[in-house]
Amino acid sequence: MKKLLYILTLFLLLGCSKEEETRIFTLTVNAMPPEAGTVTLEMTQETTGEYKWGSTAIINAKPSEGYEFLNWTGNVYLADFMMTTHSQENNKLTQGIEMRCLDITFCTYDIKVTGNFVKKN
Repeated sequence: MKKLLYILTLFLLLGCSKEEETRIFTLTVNAMPPEAGTVTLEMTQETTGEYKWGSTAIINAKPSEGYEFLNWTGNVYLADFMMTTHSQENNKLTQGIEMRCLDITFCTYDIKVTGNFVKKN
């Protein structure tokens, strides 16, 4: 009986020690300059959201009249994240970012992304 209890306890400890990916990323987006367009998450007008490890955040960038989208910048090297869905229609750019660090050593969970716009020539 003691042996069975010991094995069961060991099994539970080993089973619980396996780290599950339950990390949460906070993603905040904005437009630069602010009057040049809007940058929002998903299909909402929200600029901040929380995402689980492995989920995909969809960022929308829509330039104001007289501006065009230039690029994405942020407090992280975006190439460390997997950029997925990319489309441009109705003067709106949609970009997907998979919330999974390629290099866990340098991973940050408070991500800030800026959609940069420039005036049209």
